[in-house]
Amino acid sequence: MEHRIPAPGTHLCGLAWDGTTLWHSDAGTATIYALDPQTGTVRFSLRCPGVRTDLTWAGELLVQVIDTPKRLCYLRPTGGVAGFQPVEPPTTVLCGLEASGDQLWLGYEVPPTIQLRDLETLTVQRELPVEGRIAGLTCLPNLVIYADHENSLIRSVDAISGEIVGRLKVSGSPTGLTWDGSRLWYCDYDSHEICAIEPDGLLR
Repeated sequence: MEHRIPAPGTHLCGLAWDGTTLWHSDAGTATIYALDPQTGTVRFSLRCPGVRTDLTWAGELLVQVIDTPKRLCYLRPTGGVAGFQPVEPPTTVLCGLEASGDQLWLGYEVPPTIQLRDLETLTVQRELPVEGRIAGLTCLPNLVIYADHENSLIRSVDAISGEIVGRLKVSGSPTGLTWDGSRLWYCDYDSHEICAIEPDGLLR
């Protein structure tokens, strides 16, 4: 069953899950919000100038894509910037971001490509050409799931081969994605809502 909560802004970017709190970034307000996943109530917020595209939770810090060319901003969940990191080579099309242990998945809109990088050094470890236009991504064991906002699709791919495992048509234009352990959350840019859905057809 689909569950929707209102987004606090209108330029919906990233989503992240830290185990209890749904984090959401908005480029229009240059803010990252800690949301109650049931009601959408804003628990508190963090200013983050230059917000662009995706957001992830990396164990103790939030990581947000900012600026153009894109770079990474590391933020403490209680407030304050912990640091910045450039993405090499410089790019304007980095749209997906998801931390997994000591690794980081990056998704590029054009050409549609998913990279696995070392979380600390950002050294590229694997590169997977995919289809569509990546807007945001998340990961599960052995799978990477990404949003295609132009085609209202969410796709899942094998994390080793890049083979498409599943496709799910959704309402609106999906951007940021995150996984809470049982449901997939996506930002619907069209309705200004954040949606939780069952991952029907995406898992194996």
